[in-house]
Amino acid sequence: MEKIRVELAERSYNIYIGSGTLGGIGDRLKLFDLSPKIALVSNPTVFSLYGDSVSDSIQKAGFNLLTVMIPDGEEFKNMDSLEIIYDKLLEHGLDRASALLALGGGVIGDITGFAASTYMRGIPYFQMPTTLLAQVDSSVGGKTAVNLPQGKNLVGAFHQPSLVVSDTDLLRTLPRREVAAGVAGEGPQAEGGLIPEAAAGEEMQLQRRTAGGWQGRQGGGGLLHRHAPAPGLPLFKWTAIGDALAQLGAGLVPGEVEEASGQAHEVGAARAYCQARR
Repeated sequence: MEKIRVELAERSYNIYIGSGTLGGIGDRLKLFDLSPKIALVSNPTVFSLYGDSVSDSIQKAGFNLLTVMIPDGEEFKNMDSLEIIYDKLLEHGLDRASALLALGGGVIGDITGFAASTYMRGIPYFQMPTTLLAQVDSSVGGKTAVNLPQGKNLVGAFHQPSLVVSDTDLLRTLPRREVAAGVAGEGPQAEGGLIPEAAAGEEMQLQRRTAGGWQGRQGGGGLLHRHAPAPGLPLFKWTAIGDALAQLGAGLVPGEVEEASGQAHEVGAARAYCQARR
Protein backbone atom coordinates (compact mmCIF):
# COMPACT_ATOMS: atom_id res chain seq x y z
CA MET A 1 0.00 0.00 0.00
CA GLU A 2 1.13 3.51 -0.82
CA LYS A 3 0.46 6.49 1.44
CA ILE A 4 0.59 9.95 -0.09
CA ARG A 5 0.37 13.08 2.02
CA VAL A 6 -1.19 16.12 0.34
CA GLU A 7 0.17 19.09 2.25
CA LEU A 8 -2.35 21.93 2.42
CA ALA A 9 -1.73 23.32 5.90
CA GLU A 10 -4.86 22.75 8.00
CA ARG A 11 -6.58 21.09 5.02
CA SER A 12 -3.90 18.43 4.50
CA TYR A 13 -5.03 14.84 3.97
CA ASN A 14 -3.76 11.36 3.17
CA ILE A 15 -4.31 9.25 0.08
CA TYR A 16 -4.05 5.47 0.48
CA ILE A 17 -3.47 3.53 -2.74
CA GLY A 18 -3.22 -0.22 -3.16
CA SER A 19 -4.90 -3.59 -3.39
CA GLY A 20 -7.67 -4.21 -0.87
CA THR A 21 -7.51 -0.79 0.79
CA LEU A 22 -11.27 -0.31 0.70
CA GLY A 23 -11.90 -3.01 3.29
CA GLY A 24 -10.24 -0.96 6.03
CA ILE A 25 -12.30 2.19 5.57
CA GLY A 26 -14.15 1.74 8.87
CA ASP A 27 -10.98 1.67 10.94
CA ARG A 28 -9.65 4.73 9.13
CA LEU A 29 -12.84 6.68 9.86
CA LYS A 30 -12.40 6.01 13.59
CA LEU A 31 -9.26 8.14 13.51
CA PHE A 32 -11.38 11.24 12.85
CA ASP A 33 -13.52 13.14 15.34
CA LEU A 34 -16.88 12.32 13.76
CA SER A 35 -20.46 11.92 14.86
CA PRO A 36 -21.67 8.30 14.86
CA LYS A 37 -24.11 9.31 12.12
CA ILE A 38 -22.49 9.34 8.67
CA ALA A 39 -23.84 8.92 5.15
CA LEU A 40 -22.59 6.98 2.13
CA VAL A 41 -23.51 8.32 -1.32
CA SER A 42 -23.29 5.92 -4.26
CA ASN A 43 -25.23 4.67 -7.26
CA PRO A 44 -26.94 1.28 -7.70
CA THR A 45 -24.32 -0.10 -10.09
CA VAL A 46 -21.34 0.64 -7.87
CA PHE A 47 -23.16 -0.23 -4.67
CA SER A 48 -24.11 -3.66 -6.02
CA LEU A 49 -20.39 -4.39 -6.47
CA TYR A 50 -18.82 -2.88 -3.36
CA GLY A 51 -21.58 -1.56 -1.12
CA ASP A 52 -21.92 -4.56 1.18
CA SER A 53 -18.22 -4.82 2.04
CA VAL A 54 -17.86 -1.05 2.55
CA SER A 55 -21.02 -0.82 4.67
CA ASP A 56 -19.95 -3.81 6.76
CA SER A 57 -16.55 -2.23 7.48
CA ILE A 58 -18.14 1.09 8.48
CA GLN A 59 -20.82 -0.44 10.69
CA LYS A 60 -18.32 -2.75 12.42
CA ALA A 61 -16.37 0.40 13.31
CA GLY A 62 -19.40 1.60 15.28
CA PHE A 63 -20.97 4.09 12.89
CA ASN A 64 -24.68 4.47 12.17
CA LEU A 65 -24.61 4.45 8.37
CA LEU A 66 -27.15 6.07 6.11
CA THR A 67 -26.99 5.07 2.43
CA VAL A 68 -28.13 7.56 -0.23
CA MET A 69 -28.54 6.34 -3.81
CA ILE A 70 -28.19 8.62 -6.84
CA PRO A 71 -29.07 7.32 -10.32
CA ASP A 72 -26.12 6.38 -12.51
CA GLY A 73 -24.88 8.88 -15.09
CA GLU A 74 -23.61 12.41 -15.71
CA GLU A 75 -27.16 13.63 -16.36
CA PHE A 76 -27.94 13.06 -12.67
CA LYS A 77 -25.16 15.32 -11.39
CA ASN A 78 -27.69 18.07 -10.88
CA MET A 79 -29.63 20.09 -8.33
CA ASP A 80 -32.39 17.48 -8.09
CA SER A 81 -29.91 14.82 -6.95
CA LEU A 82 -28.32 17.31 -4.58
CA GLU A 83 -31.71 17.95 -3.01
CA ILE A 84 -32.20 14.20 -2.54
CA ILE A 85 -28.97 14.11 -0.52
CA TYR A 86 -29.93 17.13 1.60
CA ASP A 87 -33.39 15.70 2.33
CA LYS A 88 -31.98 12.33 3.43
CA LEU A 89 -29.37 13.95 5.67
CA LEU A 90 -31.95 16.13 7.40
CA GLU A 91 -34.46 13.30 7.68
CA HIS A 92 -31.93 11.14 9.53
CA GLY A 93 -30.57 13.90 11.74
CA LEU A 94 -27.02 14.26 10.46
CA ASP A 95 -25.34 17.26 12.04
CA ARG A 96 -22.19 19.36 11.68
CA ALA A 97 -20.04 16.58 13.16
CA SER A 98 -21.32 14.06 10.62
CA ALA A 99 -19.53 13.17 7.40
CA LEU A 100 -20.30 12.10 3.85
CA LEU A 101 -18.58 9.29 1.99
CA ALA A 102 -18.44 9.11 -1.80
CA LEU A 103 -18.35 5.60 -3.28
CA GLY A 104 -18.24 5.90 -7.06
CA GLY A 105 -16.61 7.70 -9.94
CA GLY A 106 -16.39 11.37 -10.75
CA VAL A 107 -20.13 12.05 -10.73
CA ILE A 108 -20.61 10.65 -7.24
CA GLY A 109 -17.43 12.28 -5.96
CA ASP A 110 -18.35 15.70 -7.34
CA ILE A 111 -21.91 15.79 -6.05
CA THR A 112 -21.02 14.30 -2.66
CA GLY A 113 -18.22 16.80 -2.21
CA PHE A 114 -20.48 19.70 -3.08
CA ALA A 115 -23.18 18.45 -0.72
CA ALA A 116 -20.56 18.22 2.03
CA SER A 117 -19.27 21.73 1.28
CA THR A 118 -22.74 23.25 1.70
CA TYR A 119 -24.63 21.08 4.21
CA MET A 120 -24.67 22.89 7.57
CA ARG A 121 -22.08 25.30 6.06
CA GLY A 122 -19.61 22.51 5.50
CA ILE A 123 -18.96 19.01 6.87
CA PRO A 124 -16.12 16.53 6.19
CA TYR A 125 -16.24 14.08 3.31
CA PHE A 126 -14.22 11.06 2.27
CA GLN A 127 -13.49 9.83 -1.23
CA MET A 128 -13.56 6.16 -2.30
CA PRO A 129 -13.11 6.44 -6.10
CA THR A 130 -14.05 3.42 -8.20
CA THR A 131 -13.03 4.47 -11.72
CA LEU A 132 -9.62 5.13 -13.17
CA LEU A 133 -10.04 8.83 -13.81
CA ALA A 134 -11.65 9.35 -10.42
CA GLN A 135 -8.64 7.70 -8.77
CA VAL A 136 -6.06 9.79 -10.60
CA ASP A 137 -7.95 13.04 -11.02
CA SER A 138 -11.38 14.01 -9.72
CA SER A 139 -11.08 12.52 -6.21
CA VAL A 140 -8.06 14.71 -5.45
CA GLY A 141 -7.88 18.49 -5.23
CA GLY A 142 -11.24 19.39 -3.73
CA LYS A 143 -13.05 20.38 -6.93
CA THR A 144 -16.76 19.77 -6.33
CA ALA A 145 -19.74 20.79 -8.43
CA VAL A 146 -23.10 20.02 -9.98
CA ASN A 147 -24.34 20.75 -13.47
CA LEU A 148 -27.02 23.19 -14.60
CA PRO A 149 -29.11 22.98 -17.78
CA GLN A 150 -26.83 25.69 -19.20
CA GLY A 151 -23.63 23.69 -18.74
CA LYS A 152 -21.39 21.44 -16.65
CA ASN A 153 -19.97 22.29 -13.23
CA LEU A 154 -21.48 25.76 -13.14
CA VAL A 155 -22.28 25.58 -9.42
CA GLY A 156 -19.53 24.29 -7.17
CA ALA A 157 -16.93 24.89 -4.49
CA PHE A 158 -13.42 23.89 -3.51
CA HIS A 159 -13.75 21.57 -0.53
CA GLN A 160 -10.84 19.25 0.23
CA PRO A 161 -11.58 15.64 1.22
CA SER A 162 -10.48 14.46 4.64
CA LEU A 163 -9.18 11.21 3.17
CA VAL A 164 -8.95 9.42 -0.19
CA VAL A 165 -8.85 5.61 -0.39
CA SER A 166 -8.04 4.31 -3.89
CA ASP A 167 -8.36 0.53 -4.12
CA THR A 168 -6.63 -0.64 -7.31
CA ASP A 169 -8.58 -3.92 -7.22
CA LEU A 170 -11.66 -1.94 -8.25
CA LEU A 171 -10.11 -1.16 -11.63
CA ARG A 172 -10.43 -4.84 -12.56
CA THR A 173 -14.20 -4.48 -12.90
CA LEU A 174 -13.88 -1.75 -15.55
CA PRO A 175 -14.75 -2.72 -19.12
CA ARG A 176 -11.92 -2.80 -21.67
CA ARG A 177 -13.29 0.41 -23.22
CA GLU A 178 -12.93 2.33 -19.95
CA VAL A 179 -9.36 1.11 -19.46
CA ALA A 180 -8.51 2.34 -22.98
CA ALA A 181 -10.16 5.69 -22.28
CA GLY A 182 -8.24 5.99 -19.04
CA VAL A 183 -4.96 5.39 -20.83
CA ALA A 184 -5.96 8.02 -23.39
CA GLY A 185 -7.11 10.50 -20.77
CA GLU A 186 -4.17 10.16 -18.38
CA GLY A 187 -1.36 10.10 -20.89
CA PRO A 188 1.92 11.93 -21.33
CA GLN A 189 0.55 15.19 -20.01
CA ALA A 190 0.29 13.79 -16.48
CA GLU A 191 2.98 12.75 -14.06
CA GLY A 192 2.28 9.08 -13.53
CA GLY A 193 0.32 8.91 -16.76
CA LEU A 194 0.71 6.15 -19.30
CA ILE A 195 1.55 6.23 -22.98
CA PRO A 196 1.24 3.47 -25.58
CA GLU A 197 4.29 2.26 -27.50
CA ALA A 198 3.52 -0.28 -30.23
CA ALA A 199 3.30 -0.71 -33.96
CA ALA A 200 -0.18 -0.91 -35.48
CA GLY A 201 -1.93 -4.12 -34.50
CA GLU A 202 0.56 -5.09 -31.81
CA GLU A 203 -0.11 -5.17 -28.12
CA MET A 204 0.73 -1.97 -26.34
CA GLN A 205 3.76 -1.49 -24.18
CA LEU A 206 2.77 0.95 -21.50
CA GLN A 207 5.21 3.47 -20.19
CA ARG A 208 4.84 5.09 -16.80
CA ARG A 209 6.24 8.53 -16.33
CA THR A 210 8.50 8.90 -13.32
CA ALA A 211 10.59 11.77 -12.03
CA GLY A 212 13.48 10.46 -14.15
CA GLY A 213 11.61 9.84 -17.37
CA TRP A 214 9.45 7.19 -19.00
CA GLN A 215 9.88 3.78 -17.42
CA GLY A 216 8.83 0.63 -19.28
CA ARG A 217 6.28 -1.44 -17.41
CA GLN A 218 5.71 -4.31 -19.90
CA GLY A 219 8.01 -6.57 -21.87
CA GLY A 220 11.26 -5.30 -20.37
CA GLY A 221 11.38 -2.39 -22.80
CA GLY A 222 13.30 -0.15 -20.43
CA LEU A 223 13.53 3.58 -20.99
CA LEU A 224 12.25 4.28 -24.49
CA HIS A 225 11.84 8.01 -24.00
CA ARG A 226 13.17 10.42 -21.45
CA HIS A 227 11.54 13.73 -20.62
CA ALA A 228 11.91 16.06 -17.69
CA PRO A 229 8.66 16.35 -15.72
CA ALA A 230 6.60 19.29 -16.91
CA PRO A 231 6.71 22.23 -14.49
CA GLY A 232 3.94 22.29 -11.94
CA LEU A 233 2.77 18.71 -12.44
CA PRO A 234 1.97 16.98 -9.16
CA LEU A 235 4.52 14.34 -8.24
CA PHE A 236 1.97 12.20 -6.37
CA LYS A 237 0.37 10.78 -9.55
CA TRP A 238 0.47 7.63 -9.02
CA THR A 239 2.90 4.73 -8.75
CA ALA A 240 0.51 2.04 -7.50
CA ILE A 241 -2.29 3.07 -9.85
CA GLY A 242 0.14 3.28 -12.75
CA ASP A 243 1.36 -0.22 -12.02
CA ALA A 244 -2.20 -1.59 -11.85
CA LEU A 245 -3.20 0.14 -15.07
CA ALA A 246 -0.10 -1.09 -16.85
CA GLN A 247 -1.15 -4.65 -16.07
CA LEU A 248 -4.76 -4.07 -17.10
CA GLY A 249 -3.82 -2.27 -20.30
CA ALA A 250 -1.12 -4.66 -21.43
CA GLY A 251 -3.43 -6.36 -23.94
CA LEU A 252 -4.77 -3.19 -25.54
CA VAL A 253 -3.85 -2.33 -29.11
CA PRO A 254 -3.15 1.27 -30.21
CA GLY A 255 -6.38 1.51 -32.21
CA GLU A 256 -8.46 1.08 -29.08
CA VAL A 257 -6.68 3.92 -27.32
CA GLU A 258 -6.84 6.15 -30.39
CA GLU A 259 -10.57 5.51 -30.71
CA ALA A 260 -11.13 6.30 -27.04
CA SER A 261 -8.97 9.40 -27.30
CA GLY A 262 -10.67 10.65 -30.45
CA GLN A 263 -14.18 10.12 -29.14
CA ALA A 264 -13.29 11.70 -25.84
CA HIS A 265 -11.92 14.74 -27.65
CA GLU A 266 -15.27 15.21 -29.38
CA VAL A 267 -17.01 15.75 -26.04
CA GLY A 268 -14.14 17.67 -24.50
CA ALA A 269 -12.48 15.17 -22.15
CA ALA A 270 -11.55 11.51 -21.95
CA ARG A 271 -13.19 11.25 -18.58
CA ALA A 272 -16.61 11.32 -20.24
CA TYR A 273 -15.91 7.75 -21.34
CA CYS A 274 -15.01 6.51 -17.87
CA GLN A 275 -18.46 6.99 -16.37
CA ALA A 276 -19.57 3.35 -16.44
CA ARG A 277 -20.10 1.80 -12.99
CA ARG A 278 -20.06 5.17 -11.30
